[in-house]
Amino acid sequence: MSEITYRVAIPSDKQRIGKFLLEHFWPDEPTFKAAGVLPSDEENEDCLRCIDYGTCTIAEDQNGIIAGVRLAKVRVPSDIEKAADKPWSQFDQIFEFLRIIAVNAKVFERYNVDKLLQSMLICVSRDFRGKGIGLKLYSENMELGKKLGYKVYVCDCTSAFSAKLCEKLGMECIAAWDYSEYLDEDGKQLFTPDSVHDKLRVYGKAL
Repeated sequence: MSEITYRVAIPSDKQRIGKFLLEHFWPDEPTFKAAGVLPSDEENEDCLRCIDYGTCTIAEDQNGIIAGVRLAKVRVPSDIEKAADKPWSQFDQIFEFLRIIAVNAKVFERYNVDKLLQSMLICVSRDFRGKGIGLKLYSENMELGKKLGYKVYVCDCTSAFSAKLCEKLGMECIAAWDYSEYLDEDGKQLFTPDSVHDKLRVYGKAL
């Protein structure tokens, strides 16, 4: 079995991680997979900005091949106060859904904090799945958040699989919304992922 090491992702990793996400994350992410689309290059790059703040974790094998990544960013109350501008891309729609969930979950009030570390996404390479790397990425990134002084760690899960990892780590489900109940202005369901992914869930944990 390949030896896997975990470290903080740095800005020079951005290009490799960007390519990694386009190959291993977005095609399998439930809402994008259901829509049959991928984010634009600009949208994909936008997800990588959080790497600049030293809050993300990368897993690599002994040859430097990326086995997985965990992207996380600092979130403050003002981040969830304003709705995204229309017209929306698929990318905008899922992040607006996440924003609404965060507002309803009242995460800042719940934990009595004015900032927290927010997980954006987790991805394990198809070549390395089933080896416990996802769970280790979670725990490593949570420990990183604790070292950086954050008191709360929050994770948005569009996938039932990432939700199970949160539960294994003792995180609390603080909000959930059925995909079937999130509708557009015409009453049409916006996201129709595979049936195993029935809800968008938000988990939280005090660090």
